[in-house]
Amino acid sequence: DINVIKQNLHNGKGILTWLVGIDSGRIVAVSPGSTKACKSGTVDSLTGEWGAAWHFNDKLFYASSGGTGVMEVTVGDCSQGGTLTATQVFVGPSAGLAANDGLSCMVSNAPDFGRRRQQLQRQLEQRTTTTTNSTSSNTTT
Repeated sequence: DINVIKQNLHNGKGILTWLVGIDSGRIVAVSPGSTKACKSGTVDSLTGEWGAAWHFNDKLFYASSGGTGVMEVTVGDCSQGGTLTATQVFVGPSAGLAANDGLSCMVSNAPDFGRRRQQLQRQLEQRTTTTTNSTSSNTTT
């Protein structure tokens, strides 16, 4: 799924319409009116399918179809040879769903996830560490 934003991502080129989504672990932004396209480096926490996208004002959110969680994505600049600067923050859990979609609130503020976001980020990190440890501890004698 994608979010549609109007932003100056291409330094000095003015505000353009951008389609922003997640594809193969990368954040991708395409400006259809200007034929500009940018993508971030691969982000491990963004692998898998991301089937729902929505935004509140200028805050972009994506939910994992596989139950990884909800990420808030902030896009920066894409003027350096097509490389998009972007950050993502885990903001909450999500259920694994085969069919999902998002609904945007273009003139409403995003919920304040506050302390709950920090707790959920730690839980995700612990789950990732546990998964990594369990898969790397399989040895054959």
